[in-house]
Parts: sequence; structure tokens; C-alpha cells
Amino acid sequence: MKQSKYRVCWLKEKFQWMGSHSGYDLLCDYISSMHDTKTMSIYRPGHVSHIIEQAFNPILRKIKKSHTYTLQGLMTEIKCAFHSMYNSYDIIHVLYTERTFTLLPGLLFRHRGALIGTVHQPTGLWRSGRHERDILKALRALIVLSSREKDFFEEVLPGQVYFIPHGIDTTFFMPAGENLWEEKKQRAPRCVFSGTWLRDVQTLALVVDKILEHDPGIRLDMLVLKKKQNNPDFSRIARHRQVSWHSGLSDEQLRGLYQNASVLLLPMLDCTANNALLEAMACGLPAVTNSVGGMPDYTREDFADLLPVGDVDGMVKAVLELTGDPNKCRKRGLSARTFAENNLDWSHIASQTVQLYDRVSAPE
Repeated sequence: MKQSKYRVCWLKEKFQWMGSHSGYDLLCDYISSMHDTKTMSIYRPGHVSHIIEQAFNPILRKIKKSHTYTLQGLMTEIKCAFHSMYNSYDIIHVLYTERTFTLLPGLLFRHRGALIGTVHQPTGLWRSGRHERDILKALRALIVLSSREKDFFEEVLPGQVYFIPHGIDTTFFMPAGENLWEEKKQRAPRCVFSGTWLRDVQTLALVVDKILEHDPGIRLDMLVLKKKQNNPDFSRIARHRQVSWHSGLSDEQLRGLYQNASVLLLPMLDCTANNALLEAMACGLPAVTNSVGGMPDYTREDFADLLPVGDVDGMVKAVLELTGDPNKCRKRGLSARTFAENNLDWSHIASQTVQLYDRVSAPE
């Protein structure tokens, strides 16, 4: 085990719709398991008391620099500042900068280490004013999850922006066994769709209509939180008897959904990294999605069809070619799995992140 030369404090958040094998905070588990590092994890609270709301909401209104920065983010920063008064950290890494970073540089009176942030939202949302990038100037380094984002943030942090991909737990998300592969060849093919954020649901509805018109035997699994299903385009999809809806799955049920599918169908409007894509790839699924954001960083042409946004006919053609040729589908799926193992396993991403920690914590 490599000996670490620094102490790290992580500002984390666990999202209710992500299981124990999903999400960016797994990075910290892998770093801790690979390196003898003194660490502290500070989690963003799920809620705050009414008394705290009354006391701090006036402050929040004055300092709010991000649409997704809430009172929970402020409380997390205050808690981190309190811990830094009594503990010395070489690295403070804010894992979700858009949600938990505004006042921290001014609150860290005694901190002399490096502040690092990771941004998750595409630059289009920053340009629109949803987030203010000037607050990032206090960072020693910024991690972006797609190479496309680098130039945009270099304008405020020249020479301090690093592309390190999002990872995936390939020891949990894995392809089905040989018996299930053979079984899948004998039954109706299944497509799987997951999520709502920046998904092109309007295009999805049109694609589903045309796919089922060409081949009514295809099945579609929709993984969408129940509270997010109230969408006219989802209602259009729901009228098809071939569609099944899933919400609140366990980790094993989620993995089983991918393993039972033939293709990931994921129309997107924009993205940096995408958990659904990575989980499906690790489970051996080829992908039909869009050439937006970070998709080119996380895919290759031997297992993913990246189409222009809104290209309904292109998506229909790609899906039907895969579902109509199980051998091609499997070959592309195995290529996706190999790419995930070789490039996106959390052990690789943790090593790249530790190299960045080494760089920014070294004496100047």
C-alpha cells in the first residue's frame, strides 16, 4: 500500500436515488482503500431545522451564487470550517462544487492546504447564469468530468483545470453470466432507459413510437423516479403495453435491469458524465445516445452510436440494427465492458485523483 503524505477532508453528498455502488463519492472509498491517508468526510445534510432556516436564510439570500446552492450547502461549509479549526488538512476536496461551495474560502481562517473542487454540470448551465464561476477562483485545482469543459473553466483558473473522468464500480456492475446471454438470444430484446436530468424525453417518445411500429416484440424498461414520471412525453410512452416502469430499485435489482437488457437507449440534451451510461457499459450493454457533452470521452464507436440531438430516425435505425442482431449486440456490449474496466474503474480514477492531490499539495 502506498503511503500518503497528506490529510484529506471531503465534502460529500449522497443522493437518495443512488445506491451504494453508484455516485461520485465512491472515489473517496477507493482512495482510502488504496492509500494510508488520514481522512474526514463531511456530508451535506438532508434537511435543517426550522430554527436554523429562520436564522440563516437572510444570509443565504445574500451570498447565493448557484441555483443549486441551498441552506444545506451553507451548513456543510460551516461544519467544514469548524473542523478545520481543530484539524490540519493538506487537501479539502468539495465533491459537488455547484451545491456546496460559496463561503468556504473566507471561513477557513487556519487552513493552509489546497482547496479542490469537482464540477458536474455542463458549461451551458454555467453560461446561462445557473452557477457563477467567479467563486471558483479560490480553488487550487478544479476537476472537470468531460474534456469539453476544460477551456471554459481555464478562463478563470488558467493552468489549474484537470479532466479526470467519473468512475464506475466494475466489481459490482458486470455482465450477466453465459447462461443468461444464451437465454437473452431466445427471447424478445429489451431496451433500457434511465433518469430524467438533461434527458431528451421528447425525442425518446418519438423513438419508442417508431421502434414499436417496426417491431412490436421489443420491450422497454423505464427507470424513472415515480415523482418524475408526471411528464406528457412519459405519458405518451406509457400507453405502449411493451413498456415497464421501475422506481426505488435495490442495487441488485438495478444491476439485474441492465443485465437483462440488450441495449441502453439514452437520448440526451447535454451532460458531462452520466451514471446510467457507465453502469450500463459496465454491465456489457451497447449504447444508443447523443454526441453531446462528455459522451465522446466515455464511449468509443465500437460500442456506442452517438447521434445528433433530436435524430429520431437515426436512433430508431441504430436500435433496430442491434436488437435484430444478437451477436452484434453482444460483441459491442463486450467492447463497452472492456472499455469500462480499462479506463473507468474507480481504481484508475482514484490513482489519477491522488496524482493531482500530490501535485497541488507539494510545496510551491
